[in-house]
Amino acid sequence: MTVLKSQVDISIKPSKLDFSSAGAIIELATSIRAHGDSGKFVFVDNIVPAMDLSHGFSLAVADDAANQALASMWSAKGLDDTIMLNNGSYGDIGTLYDSVEIATMAPPFVDASNTANGLVLTIGDLMASFKSGTQTATEAAINAQVGLKVSTGSDGTIKFDVGQPTVYVDVLDEGIEGANQLSNAQFEAVTSFALARVIAVGSASLGSIPLPSIGGVGVTDIAINPQTGYLVIAGDVQ
Repeated sequence: MTVLKSQVDISIKPSKLDFSSAGAIIELATSIRAHGDSGKFVFVDNIVPAMDLSHGFSLAVADDAANQALASMWSAKGLDDTIMLNNGSYGDIGTLYDSVEIATMAPPFVDASNTANGLVLTIGDLMASFKSGTQTATEAAINAQVGLKVSTGSDGTIKFDVGQPTVYVDVLDEGIEGANQLSNAQFEAVTSFALARVIAVGSASLGSIPLPSIGGVGVTDIAINPQTGYLVIAGDVQ
């Protein structure tokens, strides 16, 4: 599938099937790899959470699955981009600058171990160089944290999505010719672009993680919680 202009290969195969009168527990081994990646990511061997067979369904996704996808996209430069801003579809930022070059200095990551803060995607040091013609007019370092959520379709499909992020924007002076002091309006335009970019990166990359669909039934009362390094999604089916 295509994720942020990169081709990503997704492999899924069952590694364990347990059926009983109480229900079924199925383990799926997944691989999510962007073309041209390094093949490396940080793996943490977590304890498999207890699965609830009392009602509805329970789905546990290792945070390593998300981090494999994010690290693969990052090492393949799939999170970097050059965006033309002067085509009329980028609002105020398009009236200030002609283009922006995005470079992600470290892979984003999901942490499912801190139950106090819920599930958080962290994006660190996303560098944005805004240009007027070929000259860099201003440069900003964007850092963000955004909570994860699960959305459902009418056909019973579920997928990861992101909420409203908390974004930190630092305007940089190094390598910029002349003064780099932005007006309030300019800073707000840069921050608004940063918000939109963080949401786009989070939604596209995490949305590529395959979650089993429950065809032919309705999914209700979705809840998502961290548990021993897993993202545990639970709900009822109708």
